[in-house]
Amino acid sequence: RVLRALKDHTAITLRGIRSTIGPDLHLQRAALVQKVLTHLETAQVVLVAGPAGSGKSAIGKDAFSELSQDHFAFAFRVEEFAEAHLDRVLAASNVPANAATFRAILAAQDRKVFLVESVERLLEKSTRYAFSDLMAQAADDSGLRILLTCRDYSVEQVRASFLQPAHISHAVVRVPPLDDAELAQVEAAIPALAVPLKSRALRHMLCNPFFLDKACEITWSAQKPVPESERDFRALFWREIVRADHRVPAGMARRREEAFQEIAVRRARALSAHVVCNDVDPVVIDSLRRDSLISSPEGGPQLVATAHDVLEDWAILQWLEEQHLGETSFNALSAAIGTHPAVRRSYRKWVAELVERDAPAANRLFQAAISETDISVQFRDDTLVSLLRAPSSTDFLARNESQLLANDGAVLKRVSHLL
Repeated sequence: RVLRALKDHTAITLRGIRSTIGPDLHLQRAALVQKVLTHLETAQVVLVAGPAGSGKSAIGKDAFSELSQDHFAFAFRVEEFAEAHLDRVLAASNVPANAATFRAILAAQDRKVFLVESVERLLEKSTRYAFSDLMAQAADDSGLRILLTCRDYSVEQVRASFLQPAHISHAVVRVPPLDDAELAQVEAAIPALAVPLKSRALRHMLCNPFFLDKACEITWSAQKPVPESERDFRALFWREIVRADHRVPAGMARRREEAFQEIAVRRARALSAHVVCNDVDPVVIDSLRRDSLISSPEGGPQLVATAHDVLEDWAILQWLEEQHLGETSFNALSAAIGTHPAVRRSYRKWVAELVERDAPAANRLFQAAISETDISVQFRDDTLVSLLRAPSSTDFLARNESQLLANDGAVLKRVSHLL
């Protein structure tokens, strides 16, 4: 019964991992999958790492599927381990066993493998002892292998927080962008993508499998200009797919984007796999669900989440832009963002983009960050670091040289320390 329950839970988790581009094209990135499998022969844990949307989940899923032919194989979302004890994880997954029974059952199996999705999200949780329990179990069981998917910027923190304390042997497999041969394969299977792939700037962005998949949902024409930046691409996707101005009744487009943003911000604040949105118009929820922008767990239609972590990032960026356009004060912006790590992460990206596209607004944000000392130090530091990590930070520094060097360079020393 225990193994059956774990397999049922695994099937649900795997169904939530999209591994196709367009309706049904699955890129066989065989060399990467084999690299993961090779590392698992000698390392107990393999981190499959890459930027958001790089296809690391698909690589992890393919490697896991290969291993499941000869191993007892179980998959989980990492949010499930944000508990005080492994017992609670098993109970929430409808597995009829406690941690001790679970450990005994696994010990009796020669080969077993776990897949845990999006492990960087656990770093944002204050409670994560259940995951530490799993790592301790791996340290005691040489036959246990664990596949973790992780955004590339969190690899060192995941190592330091979870793997090194447990003294577990581990390896990292980096997922690169799609190469020209893979893009050619996609273009041959989906000819409509020939237009965006001919643009040098957009082709560079479409080396990301998530962007490429979303491009399949957009109507392209050789007579229309294509986006030249990630922000332009997001704006086009937002108009055509999220708002869907061209195909929904009057007023529905705005309701769709408001609901989509609310779901994303709510989930980011809650740090949970899904959130309750019973107070959001069910007609709008159904509309977003039909367009595969949001999803719900099996048997839980009242729970919703964005269909992909990148979509959550994009929705929060759009929400932040609306706060900015509404001339929200620095104080109000700080209060809206709060201390929620996932929202702060998107804020840092939004600030860096602001430097590129609206220099006067970035300058005003900088002035607020160094002068409004009643705002939390954390939020002001986030703002300063984001301003200085922008690609055009050199020009930004030159524009604000006098403020940086005032009072014996107090602000310059502060931001240098932060960087």
